[in-house]
Amino acid sequence: MALTTSGLTGNGKTTHYNFQYDDSLQTSATNPGGPEPARTNVILAAIEGDWNLMQGWFGTTKLGVNIPITVNVIPPGVTGACAKTGACWALSNGNLTVTISLAGANATTMRYLMVSELVELYMKAQGSNGWFGTGTEGSAGEGLSRFLAAQFLAVNGLGPTPAGFLNSNLWLSTSRIDYVNAPNLTDDGPDSVTGCSLLFIYYLYSQLGFSVNEIVGAGASTPAGVYNKLTGDPGDPFPEFKQLLDTAFPGAGVITTGDLDNPFPLGVLPMMRQVFSGGDGVIYALMDNGDLLWYRHDGRNDGTGRWAGSHGRRVGKGWEAEHVFAGDGGAIYAINSAGDLLWYHHDGRDDGTFRWRAGSGNKVGNGWDVKAVFSGGGGVIYGLTIDGNLRWYRHDGQGDGSDRWAAGSGNIVGKGWNFEQIFGGDNGVIYAITPTGDLQWYRHDGRGDGSFRWADDKPRVVGSGWNAPAVFSGGNAVLYSITTAGNLMWYHHDGEGDGSFRWSDAAGKQVGNGWNFPAVIYSNLADNRLLWYRHDGWGEGTPAWSGGSGLVVGAGWDFKQVFSGGKGVIYAITTSGDLLWYRHAGRGDGTFNWVDGNARKVGVGWNFLKVFSSGDGVIYALTANHDLLWYRHDGYADGSFRWTDTSGRKVGTGWDFADVFAGGGDGVIYALTTAGDLLWFRHEGRGDGSFNWFDTSGRKVGAGWNFRKVFYGGGGVLYAVAQNLDLDWYRHDGRGDGSFRWADGTPRKVGNGWDVKGVFAG
Repeated sequence: MALTTSGLTGNGKTTHYNFQYDDSLQTSATNPGGPEPARTNVILAAIEGDWNLMQGWFGTTKLGVNIPITVNVIPPGVTGACAKTGACWALSNGNLTVTISLAGANATTMRYLMVSELVELYMKAQGSNGWFGTGTEGSAGEGLSRFLAAQFLAVNGLGPTPAGFLNSNLWLSTSRIDYVNAPNLTDDGPDSVTGCSLLFIYYLYSQLGFSVNEIVGAGASTPAGVYNKLTGDPGDPFPEFKQLLDTAFPGAGVITTGDLDNPFPLGVLPMMRQVFSGGDGVIYALMDNGDLLWYRHDGRNDGTGRWAGSHGRRVGKGWEAEHVFAGDGGAIYAINSAGDLLWYHHDGRDDGTFRWRAGSGNKVGNGWDVKAVFSGGGGVIYGLTIDGNLRWYRHDGQGDGSDRWAAGSGNIVGKGWNFEQIFGGDNGVIYAITPTGDLQWYRHDGRGDGSFRWADDKPRVVGSGWNAPAVFSGGNAVLYSITTAGNLMWYHHDGEGDGSFRWSDAAGKQVGNGWNFPAVIYSNLADNRLLWYRHDGWGEGTPAWSGGSGLVVGAGWDFKQVFSGGKGVIYAITTSGDLLWYRHAGRGDGTFNWVDGNARKVGVGWNFLKVFSSGDGVIYALTANHDLLWYRHDGYADGSFRWTDTSGRKVGTGWDFADVFAGGGDGVIYALTTAGDLLWFRHEGRGDGSFNWFDTSGRKVGAGWNFRKVFYGGGGVLYAVAQNLDLDWYRHDGRGDGSFRWADGTPRKVGNGWDVKGVFAG
């Protein structure tokens, strides 16, 4: 047997390679099934594209060998070649020889092996800060080479990892030892150590969302070190990684469907709960699982879609807070369920690293029972109470987290501030969005000392149609909004300084997508189980649901009535009239995780026809004689027995309807008549329980609403369970003013089989 280039295109030469094959593989009269030279010619036609792909992954890292590279294609078992079936490389004085020894493999498998071998040389060229082990690529490097070879297949649409090269189940089927922190630096497997490394790389890619280039560039001595580099989180990633796999594949369970090397993403991916700006292009997203994610919009000044990374970086854990907002220069404030104001300072604000100043978490205030809160710059904080009062504070301890406040902190500087959203701009500017979607501009000239001085007696309208789930300022006249479809929009208010209606681009520029706020829905079944769902298609009415939807999160829910209090709070009324408080800490991912193992009793004598909440502790009750009563549970955040009044305040009479439910947190209430009409009301006295309504009677906004159940899902969305048990989606675009405007003339079907005793959005 001898090596030959007979029949090869270009005599086997390309820009970076010299190919030759063993003549025993050549097609001939005595060997009609020989794969060569046809097989290698297929490789020659594509190999330079594969080179460019690998070079793109490793960026400025160069291979560090003489070009061209010699590639020998031989049958297995040839003396002096690879000791194992597959591929290997040998490097001598800068000259690299790659040997592929496979019988009957197709060209795709051979290209797969070429990528696997060459990326190991790239790792070696990365040096001490790379993926390479000691003398050989080691288990982590072998995991990366297999991962990148699979990415090569995916990018080119060439199918899954070839049979015989799968590795993940080698770890899943064994004792699942922690090789993330203790890889094998001198052995490249394949074995369970390599399988662990490969699975962890897929975890970084498919679960945490890091790009191929980010993973390649974060080489370290251990896979855990790669995680630490990528996230800036100094903690140990193995327990969370293992828990996901143990839950999905208990015992000796292994991957049997889908990608047999990559089971991720697993579980329910966390959803956004709140988004706010940290200044200078930094945007933070607080997730429902308590993660704090960091983004930096490098296109902030011109509205281009340029970002510091491919996705958010986790810079905090366990952020269980009612409100979170940023101050100046890395200061971040959080208000917990007890109403305490906590101070943090993110020293990693500029680069997205997991670095926090000593003293972060200091308590700097209490009694912060607010509907909304935001920074005014320079240590100024505004708090909007549920009764519509805007209060001014100045935290003089913003720089060091001390409990120092300016004189006059707590001053009321505005009244009657009943808005959908409110947030701070620059230099005393405050923006507010009305229920009808108007964007209003204010400038608080008393910002420095907390005096009741404003640029105008009344606001200036600077925009319309601002009906979005979230709007916030990015500083320097930049505003961001998140649409119902999850698109992140950029605007520049050229008239921010004087409140004029001038914009760089009135339509805005889309700078991101996937910024979704899904709807969480609970259903109470006839067998008294409580089920959790997450409707990811909430914004546009598509039948997209989280993979974990339908999870059982409670048993024994045998109550007269169950309803949501917002933010994971659920109230239940017993047959004896006790009002019970629960808080579902697993609201974001549907886990069986509750603040207390048992309910907290927060009321007695709740014997009403119907009870419902509009959030922030406001609860309405319909009496047997059809009066509408208002209550405010001041202890709604922590489940304490505290109320604004010991008895309800009567805010309506003649509420004789088939059903009544809240339509959001600004006083909107919907009522269904026995004839199927849908009526709209807005209780202007929601904040203080006064008998004050937008209209003396309801406005008819729908007809033919003859459904089993109807409930509000946020953002103008209404869900209805039809008589045939379909779940229908509607969006009332006229929700802000009670007009007869809807996203569609007909409902959008988003589910079926909703045979439930009770259902509500949480």
